[in-house]
Amino acid sequence: MLRRLSDRVENPVVKQMIAETPVGVTASRGWDPQACTNKFVEVVERSGVTEDVGYHLDLYRNRVARTFLLSLERPFLRAVWDDFVAAFDFSQRELATFPIAATLYCFGRIQEVPQLPKLATFRGPSAAAALASEEQTRYYWLLDIRFRNLLLIWAGLTLVACVLSKGKRFVAFSIALICTAIVMVLLTCFLSELLPRFLLPFWVLYVAATLFSLSSICDKISGAARPTFL
Repeated sequence: MLRRLSDRVENPVVKQMIAETPVGVTASRGWDPQACTNKFVEVVERSGVTEDVGYHLDLYRNRVARTFLLSLERPFLRAVWDDFVAAFDFSQRELATFPIAATLYCFGRIQEVPQLPKLATFRGPSAAAALASEEQTRYYWLLDIRFRNLLLIWAGLTLVACVLSKGKRFVAFSIALICTAIVMVLLTCFLSELLPRFLLPFWVLYVAATLFSLSSICDKISGAARPTFL
């Protein structure tokens, strides 16, 4: 696949970056973006760039990404689909605690990124303890339902709302929001590695869609319970 992609571009720097992409694949078949970035920096510097290396790195790396994105190669599409399916295995708890986990992850790598100690989050011996205690907050344990199960709950509520005679306008809004949320997740999988924080737009739209379905059901119940006066 990399050979086919390389044949489609003319820029020698982009060609070399595509050829060096496997450097980011670890022994456990995972992905190490830092290793890939370091190799890309070497490629840019070997091309003769001595100033604004960061700017040129972003420029060429975007061209590499565009080559992958527009290729529609089968391995790429399969990876997108796998990420899309796996996205709904996340839960609200993972979505809420991901920033804390990412910050704790950075504590062990402060030396690798000199800018981190300048942030208030990483100052003082109590910073790590404060984050660790925050992760134990009871709020994060109240709900731990997979998004695929939440979709089933939404589908059940929406089906009930569709059966009822009133509030079908709200049902249409609810379905439109859920479809938009799912499409956003799919597009994100095309553009980036899947991370829990990327499910935040889905969660926001899901809450709104569920409220629309519930409002439709409540509208019918309140209408049925309202007394009729002659």
